[in-house]
Amino acid sequence: MWRWHLATGAPLADTVASDTEGSVYLSLGPVTGDIDLYATDHEVYGAAAYGYAGETLATLPDVDGDGDDELVIGAPGNSAKTTPCDESWVFLLDGPADGSLQDAPIALDGGEATCFGGSVASAGDIDGDGTADLVVGAWLDSTYASQYGAAYAWSGASVSSGTTDDADLIVYGDYAGNAGLYLGSAVAAGGDLDGDGFDDLLVGAAGYYESGVGDVGAALVWLSPGSDTTFASAADHTVSVPPASASPTHRAAWRASATWTVTATTTSRSPPTPQTAGQGGSTWCPAASSQAGGTRRPTCSRPPGHSREIHLTSSWATRSTAR
Repeated sequence: MWRWHLATGAPLADTVASDTEGSVYLSLGPVTGDIDLYATDHEVYGAAAYGYAGETLATLPDVDGDGDDELVIGAPGNSAKTTPCDESWVFLLDGPADGSLQDAPIALDGGEATCFGGSVASAGDIDGDGTADLVVGAWLDSTYASQYGAAYAWSGASVSSGTTDDADLIVYGDYAGNAGLYLGSAVAAGGDLDGDGFDDLLVGAAGYYESGVGDVGAALVWLSPGSDTTFASAADHTVSVPPASASPTHRAAWRASATWTVTATTTSRSPPTPQTAGQGGSTWCPAASSQAGGTRRPTCSRPPGHSREIHLTSSWATRSTAR
């Protein structure tokens, strides 16, 4: 058995033909002191010229049952010669590897001019099957309309090589008059924001437009999204930033920021008191309950007295809101 200890992305690396294929360097722990990238334990490199492999990285909690987490590698592509993001991929590795990502056990093809893989994350268990799921942003995706963006999610229990057409959940940007919504510019697990026993999904839209204000950016929240096709306009919550008082320059910088992220954290409002429920004993988890489509797992993500907060961050500002 082994574990990922440190993965370092170098999307501008010229590993094969001086064409910025990108590389990911893998260091097996314990990791101490400085690391020489040319002396790491393993290196995998991009499958295509201008692939920018390693621009985004994430870990997916053990989905194949072998006891080890999977490493998710985004290669959104950024061709200096033709269309930006003209080839976009995401790769999953389930063990130490060397060589080309063409040999990765799982490869997801995001198509052309989508920037698929520009954001990647474990989505938590959004479909309620007990396995962590994968969510990938494609902020330049024009499937619905020009550069509205999209996010795609796969069940960790069944993800395999394929295209975005194989995703279990698809979220398209669809706000009328909001070309350049850039949905998928950031993705994150929301945890169980509403306490219903299912994990929720956060997707950033760096170009979100508010009437009378302009492009302010937002995090869109879907509560228990399950597996289906949905749209930005159907989000359960929208958290926009920066505030309306921000200057046009501030808003433009927010939209363009390369550090634009969304996260959700649990905070304690007051010391919680244990409750007795479920299979007995003092626990935060009520018994599982049946519902249409299966059995709802116990609600354990948000104990009494706790709340979830959604955080949006750019290099210019931070905005938080409690849910």
